[in-house]
This record gives sequence, structure tokens and C-alpha cells, in this order.
Amino acid sequence: MSRSRIASAVAALVLSFAATLTACGGTNTSESDSTGSGDESGQDAKAATQYNRLTKAQLERVLLTIDDLPPGYSADPKGESSGGSNYCGSAPPKSPARSKARQDFTKGGGLGSELASVSVVQYRSPAAASRHFKRLRTGLKTCKGETAAGENVTYALMSTPKTGHPTLGVRVTAADFTVVINIAQVGPSLVNSGSGGLTNTDADLAASLIKQQVVKYHAAATG
Repeated sequence: MSRSRIASAVAALVLSFAATLTACGGTNTSESDSTGSGDESGQDAKAATQYNRLTKAQLERVLLTIDDLPPGYSADPKGESSGGSNYCGSAPPKSPARSKARQDFTKGGGLGSELASVSVVQYRSPAAASRHFKRLRTGLKTCKGETAAGENVTYALMSTPKTGHPTLGVRVTAADFTVVINIAQVGPSLVNSGSGGLTNTDADLAASLIKQQVVKYHAAATG
């Protein structure tokens, strides 16, 4: 595989997986199911919290910036990703653009590039976000791999940082790269972070980003 093909595949996966993951959901999962891995009791403890619905502009402002990342990262131009996973055919249509925001970051170049991404996808209610979260967690228990962005990838659930909310971790592995994704359900939204690269995947960075992004979104949506 050429270097440019590898780099394109990594960029498509790292910079779009979080947004694609948040679109994976369904309507058949009971809302009374357990909230899953990570901080399983976090959402129940915050059931009485009132969340404000944020506008597109507010969602954009709530995203982390280069000031929140380690030295060396630059912010990429914003835009919709065309690649990503459909989780073995179970992903529904993408969320409306007005209900989500994403920021991507890049450090270095070529084979040494390190990529990161944060995003927030807002649903109509905490119950709807919970259904999407549970559906995704359940699907990843059986969907172990597929072809995404032209690459054969495998999925594995991974441990997550403590965020105070239900949190899911996913490791995405291909022949030439690894991507790590964290997804947290915070009220009516799924908050996401991801990192990856050709020669280095910083799971600690993804963990740090999800904790920071959860705090920043929660403050904005409940203030």
C-alpha cells in the first residue's frame, strides 16, 4: 500500500469515526436497559439534570480548541467527512448538520502524522441519546470488523476514563494503523473524541480529550 493511500485511510477514519459512531443507533432498544460500560451509573445519577438545547453556533463554540491540546497540533478546516463505518449495515442516516459539530486536529505530516478529533451530536432528548448509545454498545459486541474507508478494520471494546457519564471506548485496527475512540452520553448528546496515526496512536490523548469535552459541553448545556 502506498504512503498516500495509508495516510488517506487514516485521515478518513480518525477524522470521521466519531461522527459516524454517533449516528449508529436504532429504535428497538429498551430505554430501561443498563447504560453500559464506563461510568454505568453516571447518567442515572444525573437524570434530574436539565439540559438546554444548543444551537449550531453554540455547539461549534463548545468544541475544544488548539489551546486544549498538547503542543504541536493545528486545527483543520471544518467540513463533513465522507468516509467512516456503517457497523455491519446497522447505522441509520446521519444526523442533521444543525445538530452536530466537530473539530479535527493534525500534528506533524506524512507517516509521522498524528490526528485527533472531537465532536458533539445532539439528539431530541436524553432518552433518544441513551437509545443510540446502548444500540452502539450492543452492536459492537457482535460487529467485530468490516471494510471502512477502503480498509479492512477490526473493532474491540476498550476501557475508558471516568467521565461521570456512560462512556464507551472502541479500538479500530487495520493493517497499517490504529484509531481509538471514546463516546460519552451526556444528557441529550453523544460527546466523542478520537486519535490515531500511522506509527503512533495516543490513547492517553483521546482519554484526556473526552474528559475535557464532556466537562465543556455539560457546562454549556446546563448553565
